[in-house]
Amino acid sequence: MSTPARYKAFISYSHADEAWATWLHKALEAYRVPTKLVGRESPVGAIPKKLFPIFKDRDELASAHQLGSELEKALHDSASLIVLCSPRAAQSKWVNEEIKLYKAMGRAERVFCLIVDGEPGDADRECFPEAARFQVDDAGQITDLPAEPIAADVRAGGDGKMDAKLKLIAGILGVGFNELKQRELAARNRRLTALASVASVIAVITVGLAILAVQARDEAHAQRQIAEARQGQAEGLIQFMLGDLREKLEPIGKLDILDAVGEQAMAYFGQVSPETLSDTELAARAQALRQIGRASSLTRRRPSAKRCGWTRNWCAASPPISNPSSIWRRASSISGMTFICVRCTSKHAHGLSATTDQPTDSTTWRPRISTGSVRRRTRSITSRPS
Repeated sequence: MSTPARYKAFISYSHADEAWATWLHKALEAYRVPTKLVGRESPVGAIPKKLFPIFKDRDELASAHQLGSELEKALHDSASLIVLCSPRAAQSKWVNEEIKLYKAMGRAERVFCLIVDGEPGDADRECFPEAARFQVDDAGQITDLPAEPIAADVRAGGDGKMDAKLKLIAGILGVGFNELKQRELAARNRRLTALASVASVIAVITVGLAILAVQARDEAHAQRQIAEARQGQAEGLIQFMLGDLREKLEPIGKLDILDAVGEQAMAYFGQVSPETLSDTELAARAQALRQIGRASSLTRRRPSAKRCGWTRNWCAASPPISNPSSIWRRASSISGMTFICVRCTSKHAHGLSATTDQPTDSTTWRPRISTGSVRRRTRSITSRPS
């Protein structure tokens, strides 16, 4: 052909094989020729970037007596003829006529067949039209000389869709099937490699974010442990000052020094809600309060209203304890807290000043609730574990 063809290929098919024709039409027009092949000279000319356009005959022309002028012109303007072969196509008058006309133009070597159904050479299920099985002369007449159709096969057990498509494309482009397939596999591997690279980057980012999250969690855990350790040290120091230090100050009559320690300890305890403490921490807190109460009883001084009010709130807000040993420690500590936890109305009941928290007369202030009575009451609701 002296001038470039308008169509890369013409698809001839029976109307019953419309679905196969539609698939092939889309597959050919969507195909992108490997870059290294584009522009290379082949027996049919320079290899294009893509196979576009492809002509697809949509009418069976059942009521016509001859091919229309548009179809004949499309055949003349097509670089290749692709025949969808099936028992329906073998019986189709117009598929046969299109093959005869194309071969009469001297383009028999540009006729490619795609077997979609039937069996070549089977009298009952022959898939090749007569014009495809025999040679055609210049006048468009079928001769007795057999032809050898170039065919790809999409049937089960045949080439499969991918290889069948590549065989047709190789014929249209004028290149070897093996070369085209190898380049197609190389291009496919490059695409998979690119996808794998993207997936690897995403995986690395995901792992990085996970590591940062774990590090942040570990850092928060470490900070929490440091805070808990400092809290334990602070409470241990308070217990030392209220316990061991008290034992050292008591013989020399200097217990009044512990009043300031008690006030600071109560202020410290007031910063932490009892609901956030474990059973062990509650038990330690109760022991410290008991020591504060003991120190107050030894100095025979009434604690401030601030300390008294905080202690009542602590008693009311403390959550339930599940451990029996902790329940007993809590209950037993109340006996020491009676020196602290006194209702505000007891000021007036004991003749205390509402403003100075000191006795209004010269008598020494003592709480009316005894330690023994509180212990007896706590034993009525719980028993000490063995």
